[in-house]
Amino acid sequence: MEEPVDGSLLGPTFSCIIGEQFRRTRDADRFFYLNPLMYSAAQIASLRQITFSSVICATGEEFRTINPSAFLVEDGQSAVPCTSIPQLDLSPWREQQGETMG
Repeated sequence: MEEPVDGSLLGPTFSCIIGEQFRRTRDADRFFYLNPLMYSAAQIASLRQITFSSVICATGEEFRTINPSAFLVEDGQSAVPCTSIPQLDLSPWREQQGETMG
């Protein structure tokens, strides 16, 4: 068993593994969905419309207005209704009659 690193509950090997995993997660390919084998052109177009503000509005029951750029802190003057933020259009994923999804 490894001795913990100073100020940690973890040994050096496990600390390195966790640090490496966090780095890989942080630096992961955020555009993986653009791989032509992943989604159709219509599905990609639908995904490109979604922003973090869209996700917050779609999942946060208390949100009625939001800054279109969710990561920017402003004085509240630029907040818009959640109804004006694009939401995910799932119609490109709808199966057509006689078609199966792979």
